[in-house]
Amino acid sequence: MSSQSQNQANASQPQIDGPPYLVTTAATLGGRPTPSVDDPICAVFIALFLASAVFNMAIYIRNKRRGHKFLLSAILFGFSLTRVLACSLRIVVGSKPHQVNTVITSQVFNSAGIVMIFVINLFFSQRILRAYHPRLVLAFLPLPITIFSVLSSSPEKVEPFGRGKMETKVYLLIATSTLLAFGAGFRAGTSYVIRPATDPAWFHHKACFYIVNFAIEIIVVYTYALSRFDRRFFIPNGSSGPGDYSRIEEVPIPLGDQSADLTLGSQDELSIRDRQLQKVRNVEA
Repeated sequence: MSSQSQNQANASQPQIDGPPYLVTTAATLGGRPTPSVDDPICAVFIALFLASAVFNMAIYIRNKRRGHKFLLSAILFGFSLTRVLACSLRIVVGSKPHQVNTVITSQVFNSAGIVMIFVINLFFSQRILRAYHPRLVLAFLPLPITIFSVLSSSPEKVEPFGRGKMETKVYLLIATSTLLAFGAGFRAGTSYVIRPATDPAWFHHKACFYIVNFAIEIIVVYTYALSRFDRRFFIPNGSSGPGDYSRIEEVPIPLGDQSADLTLGSQDELSIRDRQLQKVRNVEA
């Protein structure tokens, strides 16, 4: 009887074949996912990131058809898909918490996906630095680069690029970089404070996990997409030296059986389609 009951007890416990092993004694940011709490939250974020992916890919395809090459929209599309996968994996982990490989994969996607936005901000900060200092090329970190560029140059020396005011570009980059830096710092700080799983700190709460991860990322992604960062931060192809950012780029765009040579540059006031129609009307007149 005793051996039979022992066999039944062993059968009820999760089978662990070998390494890697899960750390179950220490509290982690967000804790272990629970279906009743995490599934609805993750479902909302999945819908938001899917909408972001569709929106950014639509912008990229539309710009590509017009000859307006802006690959960073495609990068945001890829980032949104990685966050959809991260949220989906968290739902799976909540239902099957003892699948070690799934848990590790979920943790990797939670941590690695944000690198794409870091890279985008580095590109933007480098462009702002080039605009304020056309003869200086440097890429370090978004916040120091942007602040240094603004404080160490006079407006008369700024080389404009893209559409919109330079101040708006600076504010956008500082705001998004500050949010991302806060999220990264919060995640790094919590990893240095070891608490038992039975007594987690306030910063291990699920609300903190979703705020410093997916909520911040949603704000940044939609801020860039809705502000049309593909126009604000656009630079002509082949820009490498002083004056390249503000030069006008010739872009052939077909219209019916004809093609019109239009320009893309920092001084554009009309959309490409408006300028195209305007040129056709002038020819007909």
